[in-house]
Amino acid sequence: MIGNMWGLLAFLSVPAILVIHLFRSRFKPRPVAGLFLWMAPRVDPSTGRRIHRLEPTRSLISELICAILLSALCCDIRLSAGATVDHRVIILDSTASLGAIGRNHDTLNEARDRARALIDELPSTARVTLIASGDHPIVLCGPAGLISEAQEAVDKWAPTSRTHSFESTWALALELGGAEGTPHVISDRPIGDDPHFTWHNVGKALPNIGILNSRRTRGKDDTDRVFCRLAAHAIGPSMTTLSVMVNGITVRTKALRFETAKELTEAFDIDAGSAPIQLTLSHDALEIDNVATLLRPAVDTLTAAIKVQNPDDARDLTKALLSTQAVTIATDSDNETPHILFTDDATLRAPDWTCLFSTTPENGAEGENWLGPFLMDKTHPIMRGTSFDGIVWGGVEPDRAKGFRPLLMAGEIVLLGEQILGDQHLFVFNTVLAQGNLTLSPDWPVLLHNIVKSRQSLLPGFMETNLRAGDDAILHLKEAPTKRLVHVRPDGRSQTYSPRRDIRLSAINQVGIHTVHVDDSEFLLSVNFQDGNVSNLLDARSFSREMSEEHSDRSEVVESAIDQRINLPLIIGAMIAFLANLFFLRPKNSRRVES
Repeated sequence: MIGNMWGLLAFLSVPAILVIHLFRSRFKPRPVAGLFLWMAPRVDPSTGRRIHRLEPTRSLISELICAILLSALCCDIRLSAGATVDHRVIILDSTASLGAIGRNHDTLNEARDRARALIDELPSTARVTLIASGDHPIVLCGPAGLISEAQEAVDKWAPTSRTHSFESTWALALELGGAEGTPHVISDRPIGDDPHFTWHNVGKALPNIGILNSRRTRGKDDTDRVFCRLAAHAIGPSMTTLSVMVNGITVRTKALRFETAKELTEAFDIDAGSAPIQLTLSHDALEIDNVATLLRPAVDTLTAAIKVQNPDDARDLTKALLSTQAVTIATDSDNETPHILFTDDATLRAPDWTCLFSTTPENGAEGENWLGPFLMDKTHPIMRGTSFDGIVWGGVEPDRAKGFRPLLMAGEIVLLGEQILGDQHLFVFNTVLAQGNLTLSPDWPVLLHNIVKSRQSLLPGFMETNLRAGDDAILHLKEAPTKRLVHVRPDGRSQTYSPRRDIRLSAINQVGIHTVHVDDSEFLLSVNFQDGNVSNLLDARSFSREMSEEHSDRSEVVESAIDQRINLPLIIGAMIAFLANLFFLRPKNSRRVES
């Protein structure tokens, strides 16, 4: 059987060799006593290569043999059409709950033992494909790998993923297993009931307490405010101890008891400076959700300056901005440059962001009042979650925001426009706040919150320095770096990115401190686990369910990539023919001509 039909093209080398020998010169070198006999050679314009009768020289025969053997090797010739062997596809659930340890029960070892048992019961000629589940499943061994490779991959497998979808994993397993594969799934809880799979659950219901969420914000007097929410998954009351560590030193401990409430929230102030704060719970069934490391945000709050004439408008702006909990209002005595300026004076501009409102003209003439529906650009970040239903947009001047990018329109009139000049952002609100009801609508604080968040996203550094596993991280730089960026993971592995101002690190799953090196600077990012679904071990079960009878008798034809019985002699024969050709073409010593 020919395994590679394209290899037949290699046999074209045989006629090529024959053509070369047909045009090969037949003149043999002859030793002479001197060159004076050829001082005036006759020039024959008709001389050149001519077709001669093909002579079966030893060199020609060895070259043809070598070409034929190598061409046959390219065709992947096999002695049989293929061997029918067992091919087993094993899906390993990568959810971190498989790392749970209870009394007389180690879920990870149970899962590894079950995988080894599925591999060991196969014959030595069988093939195994190991797949680690996830939103983007990973093939740990194979496709159709050797048994020794599968056993080594099982020993290295360590589940650390958050809750994820299994749809892509099922599809990949059925694709790699082929129409006759036998897929097995190893997990700690029921995750499906597809009759095409054999299910092996090795879990055990265990009580567990985990950190659901944690947050660190900057407080006053150089202190930080830490929030954490804990969840207990147990049938009865449970207890744990929350420890707070700074630079490896425990600075705070508190015993917590969960009675009827299954969730508790803790908040406290701590003076840790710029050092990381580590929250740790006492030992329980699952360790990965007992630790959270919090870095200090580079800039937690923005400074906003309000320069409007109407005191009511200033009050409404201040109230809405403070409700975002991400803004401090600058006073006239502050010398700090504000991140955002809210003003109704067209002559004022902030270095970065300015929100400009309209004022009533000196002649007292009032502009037009518009009541929706309005045309919105919902793709813009500051318009998310807004509808502007029932809003009266008062004091509109038809040509005030003309030429700006329209974010909100009434007919052809721009009510809210944006202009970007380099790093300067200008938002023009074509309205007199006192003439409409914009500040009274629920969209008002949402709009200002979006503006604040959009401004925060442009500050140098990570938008969020503390993330949950699986989230995306966005790094914004003030200017493009001169060298490639290097992302170093907690396990020491690194990845490089091309130099640009905005870098997105997608779906970071590895828990720990990540470092991004940019030229001579570095930016830190903390990734914590924090998944309530994984922390809940009460749903874990231990059972096996075979696939349905109509799918149970399954095997696959796995063709060996290399048939050593035929290919090894081909390689040896080609090498012998090649060496023989070198021997036949070796230069011979010239005989000395006696005078």
